[in-house]
Amino acid sequence: MKDIVHKQLYSTLRSQVLSSNGKYLFVVSNHFDIATFAVEKIASCIESITNDDISNPISIYKCKEKVFSLAFNRDFLIVGSSGSVNGYQISDSGAILKQSWSIQLNVNIESYEVSEVNDLWVDSENDRIYAACGESSIYVCSLEDGFVIKNRPTYGKWIGSASINNEWVATGGGPSLALYHVRNRQPFQIFDFPKEIHVTGFVEDNLLVGGESNILCQYSFKGDVMSEIETSGPCVLSVVWQTAPFRKFLTACGASNKIDVSTNFKYKDTTLNFYSKNS
Repeated sequence: MKDIVHKQLYSTLRSQVLSSNGKYLFVVSNHFDIATFAVEKIASCIESITNDDISNPISIYKCKEKVFSLAFNRDFLIVGSSGSVNGYQISDSGAILKQSWSIQLNVNIESYEVSEVNDLWVDSENDRIYAACGESSIYVCSLEDGFVIKNRPTYGKWIGSASINNEWVATGGGPSLALYHVRNRQPFQIFDFPKEIHVTGFVEDNLLVGGESNILCQYSFKGDVMSEIETSGPCVLSVVWQTAPFRKFLTACGASNKIDVSTNFKYKDTTLNFYSKNS
């Protein structure tokens, strides 16, 4: 019980991802536990989600390795660890079964330190995964044969987040949040987000932004604030969303044991618990 209370008070939820079929939400904590939530149950009972069976995870998997980031491709939950990218098999009920494959990155081969994989992005069409590491390098990994290519970007000391669609690129971090048009690569709009940025994304013709603030903002491309969602923690580290198969569904998490849920992308509907007294 003391261990659970400690985790409830001193947890940071670093990353989250939705399964390919949209049925499950996976969230990882700084204690290297991965929780699975049933999206359909949450979305269908959003008006009366006081039931602990719905607001709490359906399972928690204790990882043997350190975990810093999550992604999903087809039937595998992909985990970014220290110097490796690992794939876990998932059951039909959303439970994490076992590690099926691992790609070792040649990170800091001249040093005793192994950098963490802070972010993952999957290119499903080409069966590739991009791993952003703490040594300011990006690794491109083939999901077919595990072949690794290393790229070292030169985009400044710190870019906390970057998002792109067919027309626009949004970047932010230590620098100001800026929106660029893909064709001319010139800043179209500088946004007045007050803190450092960890999350950006394009949602329904708006720009979603989160970071070292307890407010998750949506801006129009002209810079007007369209919505502000107050989150449970003092900062937002991860946001995921989908519009199908059940309904609009967005979750935000960060420096808290709580995961905030919105089903209209404008205000918070309810909150989920990573750790509870029944964990």
